[in-house]
Amino acid sequence: MFFEDAVVGARYELGTVVPAEESIVRFATEFDPQPMHADPAAAAQLRYGGVIASGWHTAALTMRLMVDAGVLCGDDAIGMAADEVRWYRPVHAGDALSLTVEIVGVRPPREQGRRGRVDARVQFRGADGTLTFSMKLAVALALRSTADV
Repeated sequence: MFFEDAVVGARYELGTVVPAEESIVRFATEFDPQPMHADPAAAAQLRYGGVIASGWHTAALTMRLMVDAGVLCGDDAIGMAADEVRWYRPVHAGDALSLTVEIVGVRPPREQGRRGRVDARVQFRGADGTLTFSMKLAVALALRSTADV
């Protein structure tokens, strides 16, 4: 994706991901080894009734879908900020999460710049439409004319 492709109001439906218990536990074991994420036996005794995905796993899944779709990423894209990160409800194994990305702002590059800034709202919703996760991203995307420079 290039800066010129980013139009305020553009909305991308990037598909659905369904985390499996095995991937939730694997991610948590390495990066967030709390019992509710990494230990199925212990998690079954907690209020969630089983493992739930680490919030950071949920955030990482957004990146996977964006890269797969080619939205807000590219050979010369640079992440600038992730703000207003919110987790609204736990994600259980088998939950279907659908990702939407909406462009909410664009700023052209400064003089002789190679990248412009794109601001986007990223949201995961469950199968019932309930908001599960959201954040605002700022990404520097290359201009198409400078891609080969």
